[in-house]
Amino acid sequence: MSQIVTFYSYKGGVGRSMALANIAVLLARRHLRVLVVDWDLEAPGLERYFTYFTIEPQGDGLLNMFTDRAAGRTVDYRDYLWSVADEEFQMSFLPSGKDVDTDYSVKLEQFEWDGFFQDGGGDFVESLRARWLEDYDVVLIDSRTGLSDTGGICTIQMPDIVVAMFTANHQSLYGVRDVLRLVQGARQSLAYDRMQLAVVPLASRFGVRTEFRESQEWLDRFTEALSEFYRDWLPTWIDRRQVVEHLKIPQVDFFGFGENGSSISVQ
Repeated sequence: MSQIVTFYSYKGGVGRSMALANIAVLLARRHLRVLVVDWDLEAPGLERYFTYFTIEPQGDGLLNMFTDRAAGRTVDYRDYLWSVADEEFQMSFLPSGKDVDTDYSVKLEQFEWDGFFQDGGGDFVESLRARWLEDYDVVLIDSRTGLSDTGGICTIQMPDIVVAMFTANHQSLYGVRDVLRLVQGARQSLAYDRMQLAVVPLASRFGVRTEFRESQEWLDRFTEALSEFYRDWLPTWIDRRQVVEHLKIPQVDFFGFGENGSSISVQ
């Protein structure tokens, strides 16, 4: 069964894009049909993580697709895609469009999301979702941080699963919790039929050399703050604290130096 998965964080700097890129490559190497979407339109650059591989910039990207649709043109998402591949895999990539459009910033500033949705934009997004579920096994969406119009598309209308990433600080942890509460409430009033949204909390940049007592206190804090999100997918007999402890990305200083092949699963 195909699924759309959005990677979301309330604050930046959690390693969201790198985590998504790694998972995309791993899934593609298992011969799944994978689509990666850079929906962080205000701060794009997901393609930087794929420079180790062969990238074929073919289409004009996500923003141009929406701009063309808003102008009344007939749109086929496949015309806006890129290809990422090596000897072992191939996957589709829908970039923001910044690298191939010198007017990108102007188009982004002038694009009116309210007008887009008033003119049937919601139905267009819904048809896009249906096509992606038909054409791919997994769609991975890199969402903008914080609260935004595009973030609402990525976290409410599009996904089956939201991977909620956060670090060990109060802004990141409680910010992502509060936003995902709003998302689940908005999901219930969505105009389109949906299954219950599954939220998978994922702690990242968790210090492997952190003083043991402090690290255990933070893991307890994670469990308490995000406990409600495990109800929809985790069996009741499984200890949530153990899941929190195992489902985390450690801090590795080396991977903070640039977006290059060493930070992607190339082995």
